[in-house]
Amino acid sequence: MKKIIISALLLSAWALKAQEITSDMLQSFDQEVGQSASDKALINAISGSELKTLALNRHNIATNDHAFKYKVKVNGITNQKSSGRCWMFTSLNILRPKVIEKYNLPNFEFSTNYLYFYDLLEKSNLFYEQIILTRSLKMNEDIGPYVANMSKKESGQTVSYLFKYPIGDGGVWNSFVNLAEKYGVAPKTVMPETFHSEKTSELNKLLRRKLREDGLRLREATNEKHARALKKDMLKDIYRILTLTLGKPPKSFEWRYTDKDGKLSEPKQYTPLEFYQAS
Repeated sequence: MKKIIISALLLSAWALKAQEITSDMLQSFDQEVGQSASDKALINAISGSELKTLALNRHNIATNDHAFKYKVKVNGITNQKSSGRCWMFTSLNILRPKVIEKYNLPNFEFSTNYLYFYDLLEKSNLFYEQIILTRSLKMNEDIGPYVANMSKKESGQTVSYLFKYPIGDGGVWNSFVNLAEKYGVAPKTVMPETFHSEKTSELNKLLRRKLREDGLRLREATNEKHARALKKDMLKDIYRILTLTLGKPPKSFEWRYTDKDGKLSEPKQYTPLEFYQAS
């Protein structure tokens, strides 16, 4: 609080010394901006059009080279809809052509919903772990010594940051690899998309609220043993929320397919990890 007051006083002192915006200054701006023929043309164009369309350099379009040495051969488009799972779709789309070629399929899609379930569960667990590690510290307090591989400077407001951004859809390639190596993958037919996997804003909002409430409870735990006992029940609640909104991920499933020649395969039993290894 003292730091905030001091900062405000310093800013006030700086503002007193700074040059204020005067009527002469505004008159000068008015005379120099928007009066030329080019400015008037720009005002007419920009005020009624989208900036990125106007900024398009058509000369550059003609010079774009769309021939690539390496290109992923895919059949059809996969749609992430209103979700932030682009990284997951992209990663699974790298594997799709291998399955299509291996089984001579007309098309194939992995279940993004299956991996999304475990992605949110893992992110929730990570949040709980970070809260337990920092539970003895005040908001905005430096926690450098308490978080592995984090410098003092980097950890300055980690507690506040965790509560501000407890979870989200985002991820990168190694996020996908970690999930696939641990949980495997499944065909889309085994765990199809749901309303909440395709439109994730409400689910994320619910999870953020739940995680923040749980985080406050974890910070009030009497000791680490107590905190970890609480965390197990909290994770079970998260699992229940994900099951109700995304469906229950299969532990094993039967898969059969019809190839390009119309031949129907024999059904085969897989676990998600077995299907990942077979893919």
